[in-house]
Amino acid sequence: AFERRMNHARTFETELVDAGTLLVKFWIHALREELAERLGREGKNGKKRGKPDWQAEERDWRVYEHYERAMVEAQRYLEATGSARTPWTIVGSQDRRRRDMTVAQTLLAA
Repeated sequence: AFERRMNHARTFETELVDAGTLLVKFWIHALREELAERLGREGKNGKKRGKPDWQAEERDWRVYEHYERAMVEAQRYLEATGSARTPWTIVGSQDRRRRDMTVAQTLLAA
């Protein structure tokens, strides 16, 4: 199933680029500690406490609970779907300003 999904993603992205589409891919990476902090602001019941900039979903809790495995799978995904024509830009999410500047600079250079 994984290989089938990755082949589909690679084919789709290649078709986009072949058709002249500018494809820019970002992976916004959150450290486990940052994810814990964000989820702690949400609360296990999913209701916002404070004013977080995102809404936690059940998938976020699963990633947190199985963080190491999720990162191995993420690495597999990035390797399987990245290429010279469709590269990933990996951006840390710890520093909001640095994250936003990296995304903006990458888009301007594309």
